[in-house]
Amino acid sequence: MTTVAAVSQQIWDMKYRFKSPDGSPVDKTIEESWRRVADAVASVEPDPAAWAERFYKALEGFRFLPAGRILAGAGTGRTVTLFNCFVMGTVPDDMGGIFEHLREAALTMQQGGGIGYDFSTLRPRGAPVKGVGADASGPLSFMDVWDAMCRTIMSAGSRRGAMMGTLRCDHPDIEAFIEAKRDPNRLRMFNLSVLATDDFMRAVAEDAPWELKFDGAVQRVVQARALWDRIMQATYEVAEPGVIFIDRINRLNNLWYCETIAATNPCIPADAWVDTADGPRQVRDLVGRAFPALIDGEIHPSSPDGFFMTGVKPLLRLRTVEGYEIRLTADHPVRTVTSRSRWRMEHVWRSAGELLPGDEIVLNDPGEAVRWPGPYSAAEGYLIGLLIGDGTLKEDKAVLSVWPEAAAANGAAVIDGMMATAMEAARTLPHRSDFVGWSAVSGRGEWRMSLGALRSLALELGMTPGNKAITPRIERASSAF
Repeated sequence: MTTVAAVSQQIWDMKYRFKSPDGSPVDKTIEESWRRVADAVASVEPDPAAWAERFYKALEGFRFLPAGRILAGAGTGRTVTLFNCFVMGTVPDDMGGIFEHLREAALTMQQGGGIGYDFSTLRPRGAPVKGVGADASGPLSFMDVWDAMCRTIMSAGSRRGAMMGTLRCDHPDIEAFIEAKRDPNRLRMFNLSVLATDDFMRAVAEDAPWELKFDGAVQRVVQARALWDRIMQATYEVAEPGVIFIDRINRLNNLWYCETIAATNPCIPADAWVDTADGPRQVRDLVGRAFPALIDGEIHPSSPDGFFMTGVKPLLRLRTVEGYEIRLTADHPVRTVTSRSRWRMEHVWRSAGELLPGDEIVLNDPGEAVRWPGPYSAAEGYLIGLLIGDGTLKEDKAVLSVWPEAAAANGAAVIDGMMATAMEAARTLPHRSDFVGWSAVSGRGEWRMSLGALRSLALELGMTPGNKAITPRIERASSAF
């Protein structure tokens, strides 16, 4: 029989030894625990008896030590997990989603799993909760709810629940998160860690200002080094929080191609377009390099590695009634409108898979402040827009059409202005000396303009007769276009 230290014998008896409901031991010895585990994991093999013996030899003498949930649960016939740890999904910033994730956490812990959550997605304390006329209580208040749940639930066996909670270094509540464990009665079921990014560590090295922000809005600015010193002081005095160098971990992760550690894992395909300060670019062109993302008219530098491959996943197609479309994974967050008035609009982030027909979403508006160079002019862009909208691309020419007599929706003045602008733009293209512009089509109430040069431009941009789709070359044109 294997001889171990008294404390080891006690831990095995408390946490890993299989016992009946009345507490009497089923595993008489540590060897019997190994045999139970070996038989259980070999049961799915083609020759269970042979593999059970191999597995037992690996376990014997502690040559191989499986994770605790395997030692405690394999072969017991109980409905428990054999995985020790679960990094849970993204916590949505709304009450229903928060408590749905609390439920998932409770069920996971009931079956013996430890859980990890990133609470950075929750709005900071004091932020307005639109639609109910209240202020948000902040992520730490909801962590208190998780903590109470964890204290209540006894995980499988004698194991109390264990949780990891993280918060990004740029979240407005990061200072309260750093100091939370100074209260000896708070968040006792959590280990806490700050998600420190490469940008933050550079700011610490340079003693630079550091923006604390949520949902793109900066709430205040602190000195990065002072914030770092605050983390270190708390760690020295109360052993919390830890620090997770999240960008480095994801760069060095062997499974980088299919997961993102301790963070949300929203994905879009390589051919998706992203607004940058250099103009629209496809994701495939931004893999492995930094780029200046253009979000609602403001420039936000990406991480040094830009986009990275996460693997192959099923995609949803999100389409708006206006015709905008994007393909994305079900867990990709989308800004969803919750309330709207003449003066303001409230929104929350929801996973794409949770959206329902009729939900109103917020699209990125690159704005007019940032301009970028490139081929093609504003006049050419105006004509191409009309061609895609209500034009016809033929083998020998491009034809634009308008119906002034059916202008009830936009008004006659708008149609007249559009025709005049199109005429002015058309004269910037090569044209014959006898070019007259718009011509009325008898009996149809329609006016047409035929342009051979517009056909040539459309073909150059990658369009073909019968296919007037927006092409990659159109996306890469100048901001004026």
